[in-house]
Amino acid sequence: MDVHTKGLAIGTYTVSALTATGTAPVTLGTFNVKAPRTSGTTPPEMRNLKSNVDFGGPRGIAFPDGFDPFDITSLAISDSNANVLFTADLTTISNGVYYARTLIVSESTGITGGAQIRAFAKAGVVKGGLSIRASGLPASTTYTYAIDGTDIGTVTTGSSGSLALLATEAPSGGTLPDTVDLFTVTLVTVHDDSGNVILTASF
Repeated sequence: MDVHTKGLAIGTYTVSALTATGTAPVTLGTFNVKAPRTSGTTPPEMRNLKSNVDFGGPRGIAFPDGFDPFDITSLAISDSNANVLFTADLTTISNGVYYARTLIVSESTGITGGAQIRAFAKAGVVKGGLSIRASGLPASTTYTYAIDGTDIGTVTTGSSGSLALLATEAPSGGTLPDTVDLFTVTLVTVHDDSGNVILTASF
């Protein structure tokens, strides 16, 4: 997760997060806004100072133990006196890019594969797709796939028992219903006519 700021005064600031499952803000870390090396004649308080801080990944500030960044609902930036200067609501993404990839899990032996989500939001309009590829299933068999517990559609395996699913979200012409937001998908399952879950992908 990257946090970018613009126009803050020189100083130290704290980033905290509210989550869907927690009741109190979680402090993620701090960052500093420093004066440019070449100061020129403009006083620091009048410069358009910029800064950014990264969380997670190989180079970012590590998230607290047990903290799930996908659970974040809002961020807050506060100054050294604990005054909240501004917040960011992450429950509705107006502009952003989301990419997630995971292996599928199956109770049946011999079934392997992976799933991924690619989503893009611009001015509140989301487009992208969910894809699942798997092998080792019965040939020419139709299954139902569900997103976060809601049945969405069907997918039929090929003659070799391979499964290839691509479901898209778009302003018009997408195969996913409007109720599905790719930015918030956490669980995709594929089940048979009896409701038995054949494979699972968790994001």
